Amino acid sequence: MRIQAICEVLKSELVNNGYGYGVYLDGNMYQPNRENGFDEDFFKILMTKYRIQSSEVTKQKKIGTCNDIVLLMRAILEEHRVRSKIWILCELQREKYHTILTFEAENKVVYLELTPQSDNSCYGKEFVYENEQQFIVDQVSDDVEIVEATDCIKAGISLADLVKEVSVRMKRKICPWCNLSEKDKQYLLLESKHWYTFLADEQDYMGRCILVLKSHCESLSELSEDEWKDLHEQIKIVENCLKSLLGADLCNWSCLMNSFFKEEKPHPHVHFHVRPRYSRPVEINGRSYSDEEFGHHYERKKKKQICEGDRETIYQKMKAWLEEQQ
Repeated sequence: MRIQAICEVLKSELVNNGYGYGVYLDGNMYQPNRENGFDEDFFKILMTKYRIQSSEVTKQKKIGTCNDIVLLMRAILEEHRVRSKIWILCELQREKYHTILTFEAENKVVYLELTPQSDNSCYGKEFVYENEQQFIVDQVSDDVEIVEATDCIKAGISLADLVKEVSVRMKRKICPWCNLSEKDKQYLLLESKHWYTFLADEQDYMGRCILVLKSHCESLSELSEDEWKDLHEQIKIVENCLKSLLGADLCNWSCLMNSFFKEEKPHPHVHFHVRPRYSRPVEINGRSYSDEEFGHHYERKKKKQICEGDRETIYQKMKAWLEEQQ
């Protein structure tokens, strides 16, 4: 089908039949009262009682939120074998969300806005893009992000659960620790189900490592039981390596995340630093390194660093040792 024909099919159902903005619950229709701006009572219903409607209910009652409308649009498109995706726009400052849909036709990506909201100037309009990336770039701004949500916009999902999932996806998208490049993983030592272990760039204490959680959590209280169990195993493996291979007497573990909050918009990501501590000098490639603060708190801004060549040697030795243990 051509773009215009697809748009007409969708508009004939959603525009010509006068769909309203609201929800159908327990045999009643609820719509926001816009006379005084924000309708707190309607919002409370959305957050406590509302579940995304089935496309059948939305079509029968001619009412829905943006989630319900795009789910109906997707059902109509599936009947015509047109591929589509669902996206959620998020205004980061106000934490305001809006669900939209795109479809593919004529090797283009088309965004058609059909959510019946009187304050939406895009209503009934289609926007055609050369590709998906062009569409994404057009939607994103300093205060607006977008994530795909095709898999989580389903009938029966509560708005509270949806907002929680979208929030995690938004944070994951803009979090550098969730988007590590191959270059970032250059000194990867160990990978488990939930954790990465890297040899740290800063080798102020020989063998210093960083354990990074794969999922996006902003505090230790958010870790799942499975993630805690996996962390325990990784700690045992890493400590065994540092003690057996490099001769560390103990390890100082820390999870502070203070640096994230130096940014105007902090995006903390759970990770641990482990600093091996040595009572005796350790020799690498003919060079001797001493832990002058042994028995005391580690030095936060230690000037003496291990040279790059010795860092590479430590990495290769640790990598080989860990592979042998597997």
